[in-house]
Amino acid sequence: MSAVVVVGAVLLGLLFAASVRLAGPGERLVVLRRCRIRRVPLGRMVLVLPGIEETRRWPTEPVELLVGVRAETRDGADVRVLVTLVLDVDPPRPGTAYVAPVRALRAVVERKLIAAVRERDLDRLVDRDGGVRAVLDGSRLGGPAGGVVDRFVLDAVEVLLISASRPSRAAGPARAAGDETDAGSRR
Repeated sequence: MSAVVVVGAVLLGLLFAASVRLAGPGERLVVLRRCRIRRVPLGRMVLVLPGIEETRRWPTEPVELLVGVRAETRDGADVRVLVTLVLDVDPPRPGTAYVAPVRALRAVVERKLIAAVRERDLDRLVDRDGGVRAVLDGSRLGGPAGGVVDRFVLDAVEVLLISASRPSRAAGPARAAGDETDAGSRR
């Protein structure tokens, strides 16, 4: 009889240990069932049903993102743009499909940044009023996980003088039609 009680207590202890999850500082846990947000508990400790529910982390504090894109401006210059953003991530919505919030926001920022570069000439990219700053600074980001851009820093705009999409003349001299300089053609 006492062995049954001990085994039962051990099994209950293991079940409890498997069902407790803890959130770290600056984040909360969302409880998922079949990849949908089932509930969003407020505390740091969450109890889940092992094997049925799972948890994912969701930021509650502003998130800093470093985003770099490569695009062509309206006047044909190939550029790389590097920005740093601080984003406030919207709280999770129960009943919606789960997406990793930071990854989803990064994809939205990259698309907006590429569109902003393509709509402007090279000399207008860094303008305070009409540059890429005007598109992202203070803007609301939609998508699967929403957020607001709190702070925007344009870190670098790099103009690529030799574009990978255009043929380069620095590849070397063209060979004549009868020129065989292959190692296999020597006798």
